[in-house]
Amino acid sequence: MYNLAKYNSPNHELTVFHQLSEEEVTFFKDILDGIASFNALTTGFYNVQAPIRQWPELFERDRKADVMRLLGDFLAAFSAFLNFWEQYLKGTYGKDSNNYLNFKQATSEEYDSSFAYRLLYALRNYNQHFGPLPLSVENEIKDNTTIYKLILHKNNLNASYTFKAIVRDELTTLGDRIDLVDYIKELFEIIKRLHVVGLKNSINLNLLIEYSERVLKYAESLNLKEEKLVIISSSVAETEFATQTWRLQNLNPIGQLEDQIYPPEMLYNEVPTWVAEYIVKGIKPQMNL
Repeated sequence: MYNLAKYNSPNHELTVFHQLSEEEVTFFKDILDGIASFNALTTGFYNVQAPIRQWPELFERDRKADVMRLLGDFLAAFSAFLNFWEQYLKGTYGKDSNNYLNFKQATSEEYDSSFAYRLLYALRNYNQHFGPLPLSVENEIKDNTTIYKLILHKNNLNASYTFKAIVRDELTTLGDRIDLVDYIKELFEIIKRLHVVGLKNSINLNLLIEYSERVLKYAESLNLKEEKLVIISSSVAETEFATQTWRLQNLNPIGQLEDQIYPPEMLYNEVPTWVAEYIVKGIKPQMNL
C-alpha cells in the first residue's frame, strides 16, 4: 500500500491524505527514478555553481582572500565538470557514439566562439601547474551601485607558462589589469548550456521536464508551505493508517513517542519538489539554446 502524506518539519507530523492508485504509483516511481538519475548527473554542475552563489556575499563582506580562493575552486570544478561528462558519455555509449560526439562538438563550438572559455580554461591550467593566480579584489561606486571586480594582473603571470597561441595573441590585445567577473559570468552560461547537452544525451530530458511540471502543479494545488510531500508505504491496515497523523522525529521511519509505536515497516520517499522546480525553471529554458 502506498500513500501520499504531508510532513510538517517544525511539528514532526506526518499526515496521510491520499492512497495512490497503481497508475499514480508508477508515475511517482518514474519521477523519483528520473530525479535520482538527474541528481547523479548534476553533481558536477552543482560544484561549479557553488562558488558562483558564494561570491556576492564574499564580495560584500570584503573577504578578498576567500573571493580569490573561490576562483581556484570554480576553475577546478569547471575542469572536473568537463571530464565527468566526457568520461561518462564515452564510457556509457562509446567513443564513436552520437551521445559522446554531440557533447564533444558542443564543447568545441563553445571554445571556438568564446574568449571567456579559452581564457579561463587556460587560467585553470596555469592555476594547476603554477599555483595561485596574481589577483586582486576591488570595487567602485557607479550610479550609487557598488561594482565588484576580480582583477587578473597579466604582467605578474609566470613567464614560464606557455599559453596556447590563440590565447596568447588575444592576451596581447589587453592591458595588464583584466577584470574576470564578466568572463566568469559568460563561462557559467556556457557551462549551463553544456550541462543540458550532456543531459539530453543521457536521459529522456523532455519527459523528465513534463513529469516535473506535473509534480509542481500537484504540489501547488496542495498549498504546501512548511510541509514536504512524501510517499509512504506501510504494512499497517489501510483504514488504520489513513486516519492517523503520526508524530515522527526527522522522518525517522521507526520509533516511538510516549509509548505510541510508529507504523511498523513504514518506508518513505520524499518527493523532491525543489529539484523538480529547478528542472522546470533552470533546465527547461536552456533546452532550445
